[in-house]
Amino acid sequence: MQAFFALLKVSFKSLLITTLNFGRGKKRQKTISGVGALVLLSVLMLFISASYSFSLAFAFAALGGLDVMLMLMIMMATLFPLAFVLFAGQSLVFSTKDVDLVLSLPVSAFSIMLARVLALYLEALLMCELLLLPAGVAYALAGGAAGFAIVPLLLLLGVFLALVPTTLSILFGSIVSLVVARLRFKNLLNILFSLLLVVGILALSFSFSFTMSAGMEQTLDIDGLRNSFAQGFPPLAWATQAAMGNWGLMAAVAALCLAPFLIITWVFSRFYKTMLTHLGSHYLRQDYKLKSMRSSGAFSALLRKEARRFFTTPAYVLNSGIGVLLTMVACGAAVLYRGRIAEFLDVIVQAEGAAFLQDYLAAILLAAILFFGSITTISSVSISLEGNCLWILKAAPVSTGTLFGAKAGLNTIVSGAAALVCIPLLGWAFSLPAAQVAAMLGVGLLFAPLIAMMGLYINLLFPRLDAENETIVIKQSASVLVHMVVSFLLLLAFGGLFALCRVLGLGFVAFGGIACLVLAGLNVLAAVLLRGSGARRFAAL
Repeated sequence: MQAFFALLKVSFKSLLITTLNFGRGKKRQKTISGVGALVLLSVLMLFISASYSFSLAFAFAALGGLDVMLMLMIMMATLFPLAFVLFAGQSLVFSTKDVDLVLSLPVSAFSIMLARVLALYLEALLMCELLLLPAGVAYALAGGAAGFAIVPLLLLLGVFLALVPTTLSILFGSIVSLVVARLRFKNLLNILFSLLLVVGILALSFSFSFTMSAGMEQTLDIDGLRNSFAQGFPPLAWATQAAMGNWGLMAAVAALCLAPFLIITWVFSRFYKTMLTHLGSHYLRQDYKLKSMRSSGAFSALLRKEARRFFTTPAYVLNSGIGVLLTMVACGAAVLYRGRIAEFLDVIVQAEGAAFLQDYLAAILLAAILFFGSITTISSVSISLEGNCLWILKAAPVSTGTLFGAKAGLNTIVSGAAALVCIPLLGWAFSLPAAQVAAMLGVGLLFAPLIAMMGLYINLLFPRLDAENETIVIKQSASVLVHMVVSFLLLLAFGGLFALCRVLGLGFVAFGGIACLVLAGLNVLAAVLLRGSGARRFAAL
């Protein structure tokens, strides 16, 4: 048992640090990184739950719908941890990174699997309980019939609800691992799975928001909302009644959550060692053919290298490219809901004192596009990702300008392509004049290279070449934080420029023209800075 608990402790600590990327990579700090990650996760969950619970509780209490608030928070406490642990099932339970070392330990394969599965469950349980605790307190303070007695019942319910994200994580991890194990582009497929999941979650969020707003336009019908939840997903209503003291339904919810978990754990325990061996094995190709090779210039080769690293590193895409993903999802939602948007804008514009929205709509959309472009931080970690292999680039027979062009070029292409595609579609969805769309497009396309060169220069100012892995570089580099802060300040400056144009009586098109001139000048300045100071800093690395 001592060996099992040691495995469980190591797995749980590793999972927390990976989830929050709290470790710094220094030996003295490693001893406290697990505790720090635990504290950070706890504070985050409590803040999120308290924000929603108290606002919903007092709003729904006036309508006699505190049980509906509990339904919403129970659903949130079940689904929110899933976003954190879903991919951990693949990276932790079915990891083959140290498969030879792990299987050679003096413990059974079942103990290894159980320790990893319980680590997943403990993280999901921690998040679930911390999300339910403020909900119970808010329910009691808002005058709920069960009073504070609901708090321990909610915590007991959370013990079983945490099994749901754990079970789904194991299933998802096994399916993804087995599907991509024998395929050539494993990382790319992992990224596609991740992106599809994120897009699905965002699509559901947009759909839920529009449904709720449509319902609130007519008047909030608590009974209808309660019935829709109860009929659409009965276990949610059972869990709510169980939290309010129905012990029969508590037993039913416990069985409903526990049975799939036990069955899946038992099934995988029978084949776990075989699965790890299968996932960790490699096949050699025997269909090699001689053919001519294509040649290309140094810039094209370097650009392909940067693109290959970006599109085959899941953490790189999901963190540095999240702005592009959000832009595309928001654009798709705007196109799909174009009719509802038109109706909503008509209502707002016709309302007293809201006519200014039509004049400011293009500015609001442009600000959203630029904001998402500013959090596309591909170039701000591109130097740091070279790590101890930086000397290869420095020794390569290419100029520093060509190297910088490739690294900033990828960021420019990714964010610029998103702007090129999404701005005209948004203009159509919101029925903007062609001149305003052209102004938005000009600003968006000039903003992309500026952000890319700025991020590259900031990375040269704050390089991190000694990180233990790529995830730490991508998520914890000072260059990423500085890049985002400077980008936000730049956005505020352009907001001030727009306000000045309005004071002077200039429209959005005139603002767009002035902003394009300013951005062109800043692009030239950034290029000169990279060629001079940037090249010297790169040579000194």
